[in-house]
Amino acid sequence: MSIAPTAVWEISTSVSTSVVAKAWGRPQDWSTSRLKMEGDQPEAMEVIGLLGGLAQEHNLGRIFSPTVSEFNSEFLNDAMQSPWKLSLPGTACKLYRGLKVEGFEIYPGDAGVIAPADCAVIIVTTAMGRVFMLNAGRNSLIDRICIDTKGEIKSKRCESIIFAAWNNLRRVLKDDARNSKWFVLPSISAGEHFKHQFDVGTGESNERMVAYILKKYGRICIQGHPAKGMIDIPAIIAAQLVNFCGINPDQITVDTRCTYKEVNSGGNYVWHSCRRAAITGGDPKAQNLVVVVNKGR
Repeated sequence: MSIAPTAVWEISTSVSTSVVAKAWGRPQDWSTSRLKMEGDQPEAMEVIGLLGGLAQEHNLGRIFSPTVSEFNSEFLNDAMQSPWKLSLPGTACKLYRGLKVEGFEIYPGDAGVIAPADCAVIIVTTAMGRVFMLNAGRNSLIDRICIDTKGEIKSKRCESIIFAAWNNLRRVLKDDARNSKWFVLPSISAGEHFKHQFDVGTGESNERMVAYILKKYGRICIQGHPAKGMIDIPAIIAAQLVNFCGINPDQITVDTRCTYKEVNSGGNYVWHSCRRAAITGGDPKAQNLVVVVNKGR
């Protein structure tokens, strides 16, 4: 299947490892949750066809497509631990599914897939040519249950996928971790369309969350009056990387396009947005597709 991507990013590292990222948005729903272990897959034909075409184009051996919707901030190195795999028709490539993680390494000749709908996707590269892919939504970056219970209950091992990835990079790569570069792809931007107000049913929880973000990550992470709760996801990502991981701001690149607001020349929305669908009555489960290919040297 040949459908032109909505956006393409070409990334190179200091050892000439070539990384290409491609994203597809509306009108097609690219949800990977409809993929099955076996049998006919009429509901996932578009996704399977697209991934099969990419496998042929880049001669891929493996594609790793985890479940990221639990926002568990888990990081994994090896896609081979996936509980099941699917052969892509017409290729020798295997699609690995079934693991619930938000971050993973992509080896040369392999690709990673995440299907977001407002969350940021982050590509991490190192000076030695290692490539990693992360899902980074609001709940990937904080632990709301821990905040609501004042630290008594933690819903995940690591508060943020940023910290989980950084801990892994530091353990595996040692000094090379500090040379890593972080590319943040489009997500929902801060603004009136992404409010967490204090005067609604979840207001008390929102107020605790905003207070926590302000205290730990800084005023730059909340746009406008704090009571509106206009959270800035890319700003939280940057604050965590700079203030807690010691990454130089020059090593962070953010694509500031907004998955909620961006429209094409015809005035039509470019991306699926979970938040926009909830407001306008669209399909809140419709997703975009981001594929990151590590082409190797």
